Amino acid sequence: MSGIGWLWDGHRWRTREERQVGGGPEASDVVLVIGDAAPPGAFAQASAPLVLNGGAKRFAALNREDIRDRLHRIGVSLSAGVVRHAEAASGDWRVVRFIRVRVFQDQVLDACWVRDHSTLQGRNGEKKHATAFGSGNRLLTNARMDTEPLHPQQAAYRKASSTAIRTIYALGLDAGIVELSLDGSKKCAVQSVLLPGEAPSGGQNRDEAKWLDAADNLARRMAESTSPRRRAPVLIGADPEFLLVNGKGKVVPADRYLGSGHGAGTDAVVIGGKIARPVAELRPAPAASPAEVVSRIRGLLSIAQTRIEDTTLRWVAGAMPVTGFALGGHIHLSGVPLTNRLLRQLDSYVAIPLAMAEAESGRARRPKFGLLGDCRQQPHGGFEYRTLPSWLVSPSACEAALSLALLCALETDQLRYCPASEERYAAAYYRGDRVTLRECLEPLISSMRAVPSYAKLATGIEPFIDSLRRSEIWDETLDFRSAWALPSGERGQSGVLADIANPSVRRLRGVNHRTDLL
Repeated sequence: MSGIGWLWDGHRWRTREERQVGGGPEASDVVLVIGDAAPPGAFAQASAPLVLNGGAKRFAALNREDIRDRLHRIGVSLSAGVVRHAEAASGDWRVVRFIRVRVFQDQVLDACWVRDHSTLQGRNGEKKHATAFGSGNRLLTNARMDTEPLHPQQAAYRKASSTAIRTIYALGLDAGIVELSLDGSKKCAVQSVLLPGEAPSGGQNRDEAKWLDAADNLARRMAESTSPRRRAPVLIGADPEFLLVNGKGKVVPADRYLGSGHGAGTDAVVIGGKIARPVAELRPAPAASPAEVVSRIRGLLSIAQTRIEDTTLRWVAGAMPVTGFALGGHIHLSGVPLTNRLLRQLDSYVAIPLAMAEAESGRARRPKFGLLGDCRQQPHGGFEYRTLPSWLVSPSACEAALSLALLCALETDQLRYCPASEERYAAAYYRGDRVTLRECLEPLISSMRAVPSYAKLATGIEPFIDSLRRSEIWDETLDFRSAWALPSGERGQSGVLADIANPSVRRLRGVNHRTDLL
């Protein structure tokens, strides 16, 4: 029997039926660690169940400064401590609202406002009876707490859910409850993080049934995805970006030449409250082979060259080739279930190696962009891994990024070495410390070479590995067309767009509100 969710509290495991099934979890099951227990050692072996919150014990050992540091580098604030529901300022009261979000991997299971029916106390000692929102340490008396659902259509939901998901991931967890404060300026701060099985402040119910249902649903989806009758091929796609730069070093808007919604188009941003399209974007059709996607990208570059009439422009890619313009090389995967384990493998085997080759300017892309584990579910059933910079700098970097991502998808059950889960390497990634990151290169190489799928993907990975061993760094100022053997200063040849472009991109994508570019 397979496809079952389990809870493990350090002493025993349970299923939704509250009975032992077949003596314990199987390889296709999901085990969620409750509290700060450590999973049994056998779970660390290959072909073991997917264990969620295996890092709970490490999280429980963190002090407040450790947590603050981990959250600061992803752009999330940790509350300073005591939080007032109402602050007296020139005789006015400012209400701070509180939100509780239950996170399971990249999903929000539920979210709610937390209300206190309390006496509010101002700085001058004045007390005022009111209904306020809050949890945690408070300057309140006679508190009685209850909750009110926070719905996805409410304005605060998106901010709170995004902050909570990023918080859980950055702290090395896969599930937990995040309590947040939201002030009048819409700034979100983390108040506390609770592990599954711990009761929220002011509450007695640990809601283990909700956690078990979530684990059970994930296990069943994973079992269905590997069923011979339903198994779909793993496909890989991408939407890498680049900029057009004139002789004065200024960005020329890509929409002068490339229309949106095509295989070679533009990405929308918001600058000064107005929608603009300065960033060029390629949208190749997905394929089962990285080499095929690279071929389609080459074709789209050639098509773009036929549309871009100004032959004096430089085409540049990378992380941030022009100050203020953060570029992405998002990779799309389908046919494989999205799990935090897979995201951490993508962080380890794709994001960290690319960061070893990234130019100094790349660190400025974070934390607004380039967060480890950044992903987005797609309507077609797959997902978009959004952490990476634009790897269009060369065909070698392009094929390596795609091949490494596909390796993670194909071998997610086998790749055990995961430096992105180690604080030393995660911190080095965010501060752009290539020297420290290179210390995990050889273990990464050994790990990937040990899995079966590496042999067929090696031709796309080995040249990039060799360049990393030589400590080569991207030059983001160069026109990347020379690396692609697309001569600059000449018009390209048109191709057959229907064969190489992704026809569903325009329907699936919305406006990308990136306000930090200028």
